[in-house]
Amino acid sequence: FAPGPQGLLNHVLDTLTLGGWRPRDFLHDPAGSLPAVSLTSIWQGVGFQMILRLAALQGIPRELYDAARVDGANRWQQFVFITLPQLRNAMIFVVLVTTILAFRLFDQVQIMTQGGPNHATTTVMYEAVNTAFELLCDVASPEFHPLIQKGKDVAAAAVLLSAVGAALIGLLVFG
Repeated sequence: FAPGPQGLLNHVLDTLTLGGWRPRDFLHDPAGSLPAVSLTSIWQGVGFQMILRLAALQGIPRELYDAARVDGANRWQQFVFITLPQLRNAMIFVVLVTTILAFRLFDQVQIMTQGGPNHATTTVMYEAVNTAFELLCDVASPEFHPLIQKGKDVAAAAVLLSAVGAALIGLLVFG
């Protein structure tokens, strides 16, 4: 995602479209900045998720597949009735951890876009950290009270989103 026409992604897209791609500055474009940050975050977490899924796959007893084969199950039936149910707990764990890590998304936004352009990549955690630093810098100023309210609003939103996420995951696990 190097800005400007010299970036690798722009070069690849230009080559794939045989010169029909107009280079874009992804990180400074409101329509392209959030997908750029999202793609980076996905790339960062996919290795951890794959290791957990691989460990879960290796933990499925071979005897289950042998018994299903003896019973006449084809590969699709084995996948649906053996593999997926055996991966359920690992998948719930991966979704839960990924959701928690998504709520603490700050680094990529700070490094890549600083919340811009036009606040297109501002996340709850990015706003919370920025508000905290604003509060620290403005402790002696008369505008202190509105900033406190803004920080409380951001914290309340983070707690509300976490509670909704936990409730949804609880419904998936126990419902």
